[in-house]
Amino acid sequence: MVAVMALGVNAMVNGNSIASWLQDRLSPSPPCKVLVRGGFENLWRVNGDLRGRLGCPVESESIGKAAEQQFQRGRMYWFTPDDQMYVLNGTSGKWTKYAKAQFQGSIIDMGTPPAGLFPPGEPFESMWRSQPQLKAQLGWATRPMFEMWDNAALGAYQPFSGGLMLFSWGLDGQGCRIYVLFVDQSFDSFADTVCGR
Repeated sequence: MVAVMALGVNAMVNGNSIASWLQDRLSPSPPCKVLVRGGFENLWRVNGDLRGRLGCPVESESIGKAAEQQFQRGRMYWFTPDDQMYVLNGTSGKWTKYAKAQFQGSIIDMGTPPAGLFPPGEPFESMWRSQPQLKAQLGWATRPMFEMWDNAALGAYQPFSGGLMLFSWGLDGQGCRIYVLFVDQSFDSFADTVCGR
């Protein structure tokens, strides 16, 4: 930023003045009717490519109980206020959303996990055991399920015209994470520099 100040606001970046370049990165055009806040806002404002793909939020951020579990080839995230489970397939780079209620049926015995691995925690277990293709896609869990149940550590969700954002306190020593799920079923993961709601 010191170098920018030394150059002055009339300096050029990619053919635009620095003032115009900064304005383009910090403010969407046209302005959105619903606000983005906290870590979601920070990521959305500073990442112009992401903001362009996501578009404007269509609802305010929701905060609530959530759970997350890491698997050999992906992860599962459950946001309890809307009772949706999100499967992030690390092999294909695609995500899928499931309603928790659709997995109340028969449970298939999937056996015992190999040493060092874990069965999915509930509610992921019902979905994983009733859908053999999920076990094939994800494999076994690499650690126990992480619950975001108390007021000090809740999950967050915000839908956008081009996808949605999910907040997690983070697994595997990654620190707080924001998962960005796009309408084309691709997803990305970013460090949450605000880390908290």
